Order: sequence, then C-alpha cells, then structure tokens
Amino acid sequence: MNLVLAECEEFRRVRPKKKPGETETPPEQEIKRTLGLVILRGEAVVSISVEGPPPVVDEDKKNALPVGPGRGMPAGRGIGMMPPAGAPPMARPPVSFAPPGMPAPPPGFRPPGFPPG
Repeated sequence: MNLVLAECEEFRRVRPKKKPGETETPPEQEIKRTLGLVILRGEAVVSISVEGPPPVVDEDKKNALPVGPGRGMPAGRGIGMMPPAGAPPMARPPVSFAPPGMPAPPPGFRPPGFPPG
C-alpha cells in the first residue's frame, strides 16, 4: 500500500567528519528539510509513527443531529421534476419515402412517427 503525505518534513542525523588532529568525535547534528507532498511506495515503508497534537473536538458538533440512516434526495431549484404535458410538436411532417440516393427500408420496418402503410 502506497502512502501520500502532505506537508512532509525530513529529519536527518548527520555526523560531521572528524578533522585530523581531533581526538573527540563532534556531536551529531539534525538537519530538517521540508519536502511538501510526497508519495511513498509501500515496499519502502518499514514503520509508521504520527507526531502531532490530538484531533480537536468542536463544541458545535455536540448539538448536531444524531447519526442515523438519513435520506438522500436530489436538490432542485424549486421546479418540480414533472414530465412535459404532451409530445413536443414536430417541426415538419414525417417523410414517407427515402431520400435520394438511399434505398428504401426493409419491409416491415417503420421508424417511430411514420404512418403505417
């Protein structure tokens, strides 16, 4: 499973190089780098730990409606969803013959709106 992280930061521990003549090793430094949006392949993830404050509970949500099955309805603009009263008037009467260059339809084939016969 891949991970998508927003506002990601990288913390690296760096050991400074030992200079010639020094007997003590210098202390480790931690370098912070902001990465932003990161996608990690799941095979590269070893462990996960979240560092952040606990989620904030809003006082307004206490007075909200209780959780239940509810009812889903489409939201309209005040106009009912009724079908038109009748069929729309046709702009021209249907043609009872085939246009030039096209063969006639097979026997028994009548498109909608053509008179029988």
